[in-house]
Amino acid sequence: MSGIVAPRFYLVGRLNTTCAIIFDAFRSAVRSMWRLPTSVEVQARGDRFLFTFSSKKDVNRVKRGGPWVYQRAMIILNDYHAGFLNIMYVPLDFVWIWVGIEGLK
Repeated sequence: MSGIVAPRFYLVGRLNTTCAIIFDAFRSAVRSMWRLPTSVEVQARGDRFLFTFSSKKDVNRVKRGGPWVYQRAMIILNDYHAGFLNIMYVPLDFVWIWVGIEGLK
């Protein structure tokens, strides 16, 4: 082995709900709705999730494709840089929303 580690890119998220979530169902739904060309790893960390991607393109696709909803709960996401901060301290108080306005000059 050469010891080369493939780059990883991360998002931290949580569901805006007080309802219990079945993790395996959530992980499967996220993978299905995001329709990424490469796989995404999903790990539960308390009431948060760590999403691990092998491509920055996939991260951007998820960020631009939202807002995302699972069982009527908004999935709140934010960027995360591994090793800098415990994911519990990553602010999750906004949602990326892209708006297009026709005819704006």
